[in-house]
Amino acid sequence: MIDPAAIFHTGIAVADMAAAQDFYARSFGVEWAPVHCYRPLPLWIAGEGWREVAIDTVYSRRGPHRLELIQGPKGSFYDPAAMRTATHTGIWVDDVGNEVERLATLGWRVLAAKGSPQERFGNMVYVTDGGPVFELVGRELEPMLTAWFSEA
Repeated sequence: MIDPAAIFHTGIAVADMAAAQDFYARSFGVEWAPVHCYRPLPLWIAGEGWREVAIDTVYSRRGPHRLELIQGPKGSFYDPAAMRTATHTGIWVDDVGNEVERLATLGWRVLAAKGSPQERFGNMVYVTDGGPVFELVGRELEPMLTAWFSEA
């Protein structure tokens, strides 16, 4: 069962990382961890299969709730103009595959994931009920992300 107290970030797809970092820093006073670049990031997309995308992503340093900015290429899953995940809410879960199965029985559908359905969607999956998008993130990634938040 998903615990709403496990919500840890709001993700925003942006067209210009530097401009977005500056805007949100001025707006909310956030400080940023270093930007990480994934080249490539393999992503399984519902209805399309496996795609490789290049993204830059960054999190605000202070929590427990953080902002995440993601910049991807035009036409990709992370293109803010595509509005698929222009904004999403990230939440820790103990078992991504089990949560996807449970949510599917309630009408949720998978948009994209770090693993295929045969791989039980890996350690990260985007789901929607047709409205908001949630990113379910496996708790096994928490130590890596916690270290990233505190990087200089």
